[in-house]
Amino acid sequence: MAKKDRYEPHKIVPFLTRDPEEPFALFINSTNPHRPWTMGDASRFDSAKLKLPPALADTRVIREEFTHYLAEVAE
Repeated sequence: MAKKDRYEPHKIVPFLTRDPEEPFALFINSTNPHRPWTMGDASRFDSAKLKLPPALADTRVIREEFTHYLAEVAE
């Protein structure tokens, strides 16, 4: 079973509800889609049917890796 990101949006509520006249910048980042592949369900993607980006070598290993990348993007 794939792990889930540990997003905790409730933790930003105090920040967002503070003095509205005070300027702020808020960045919410994710490690998706980067290794290690831990999110999403790669089995949703058939490696044999993928259209790989032209910059990638078309090998069995690359196709399998790309399914994990797609799973993270989809997540």
